[in-house]
Amino acid sequence: MRGVDELGRVSGADSLLKRRPLERTPTDHFFSFARLLDAAARWADTPAMLKHVLWATACAIVACGGQAASTETPASTAAPTEASAPSSESSAAASAAPTSESAPAVTAAPSAAPTSEADAGRKASPPSGRPAIQVGPSKKIASTFGATPGSVLKLKTSGGELVLKLQEYSLRVGANLVFEVGGPKVMRGKANVIGDIVHLSAQVGDSTRMSFLDAYSAPFVVLVPSKKSVNLAIGELELDEAGQETKKVKDWRVVAPLRFDAGLSQVVFELDRIGPSVMHATAAEPTAAPAK
Repeated sequence: MRGVDELGRVSGADSLLKRRPLERTPTDHFFSFARLLDAAARWADTPAMLKHVLWATACAIVACGGQAASTETPASTAAPTEASAPSSESSAAASAAPTSESAPAVTAAPSAAPTSEADAGRKASPPSGRPAIQVGPSKKIASTFGATPGSVLKLKTSGGELVLKLQEYSLRVGANLVFEVGGPKVMRGKANVIGDIVHLSAQVGDSTRMSFLDAYSAPFVVLVPSKKSVNLAIGELELDEAGQETKKVKDWRVVAPLRFDAGLSQVVFELDRIGPSVMHATAAEPTAAPAK
């Protein structure tokens, strides 16, 4: 039974407020308010009763608004919390992905430094690919030779061609060479002589002084014509104060061959030094090993 109690409260209004759950949409609140007004219009017989009905309606509206606000507030605050909280998978992926700053730089391993001057010359001066210069055969060769291309100097001796090979980069600088059969009359050494004696002299650049030249990046090669293996006797000449040759040998040495080529009837020698000297084939025992 609907009516107004002794405090002026409408029992119908309370029943209307309690019919639906508190979680209402704005549309639900609108229709609830309309039903309350309709009830007030039908039950309010006097102005005093209408006053109590309107007061009860206002209280109901305030209560509904507060409940709606209280139910909507957690929803609005929960969204930023869920959005700001990173998932464990995304955190693991972020930590696993390396950044460009933290990634270690990859550097090339330094190349090994040359172990000798000869190695440095080979690395700095690759082969030119040009053919060697052929000079001779003749009794005397006098010319200027450089580091590249290589040169082959051939002397015509009684036993065949005696050859001095200047391989590419055997010489470090240009040199004036004189290579001849016989040459100045010199004292013979202790080693026996096989075939002809040949003479070699060297000057560097524009200097008039004689010089000894060390092999730069490749040894000097001497080919001696012979039907059998022999050794090579080399006598370095003394120089006077002006740097010119004397007729004295300051040092004799006998060099063992690198190999004997029976097919070409040649004995191959490698030398690490040339200069003012005389040389000839010999059967004496070697006192020096081939150049390395």
